[in-house]
Amino acid sequence: MRTAPGLPIAQRLAGTSLMGMLVAVVTLAIGVGGTRGVRDGLVAAVIGLAAGVVVVAVRRWFIVREARTRLEALRESVPDADAVAVRSTLAVTASGPVERDAAGERRKPGRSFQLLTLDADGFELRERPIGGPQGSVFVPWAAVEAIRVGSADFAEFTERAILIAADTDQGAFVVGLAPVDDHTLLLRPTAEHEYLNLMNELIRRAEAIHPLSQGLSPR
Repeated sequence: MRTAPGLPIAQRLAGTSLMGMLVAVVTLAIGVGGTRGVRDGLVAAVIGLAAGVVVVAVRRWFIVREARTRLEALRESVPDADAVAVRSTLAVTASGPVERDAAGERRKPGRSFQLLTLDADGFELRERPIGGPQGSVFVPWAAVEAIRVGSADFAEFTERAILIAADTDQGAFVVGLAPVDDHTLLLRPTAEHEYLNLMNELIRRAEAIHPLSQGLSPR
């Protein structure tokens, strides 16, 4: 996760995915070009790049299929018409909320799709439609220390996110929330004005309790 001075683009290929694709394409081009000539090397590079794009697209399709099923079940379990579908960097565990690491994101990318609800006392992120409190984490507004514009890395993309630093009874953490439109086929990021409206609402509710810090690291 990283803060940004301005509004980041909604979605771009994650750095790890892009780097892996470039390394594979360059290696293929050099290998083929060294034995068959420059022309065949360039052709091999183009084919390799196309294959990489297909791999990313197929992986994205599987992630979206799982995520759509999860979000539909979450909406059935949460009777709040104002709930917002998000991709979240926070994982819900038996011991409390933890920041999801890269390995966990690659292993179970569908779990980053969660449902965000707001009330007068705080916000809830629900990861699983069953399991009661163990399937969600509740963060009181009093525990929120900072809210910033930024971006967060997920399995295949880096997405525009709202970064929230909080210090709760279960520990301190920074969570990145990337709101998505679960009415779209590929669960695209929400429009810019919807992103800003959600962020402003989070700030408004938190600042009604206490002033927010300009820094992002939770104390």
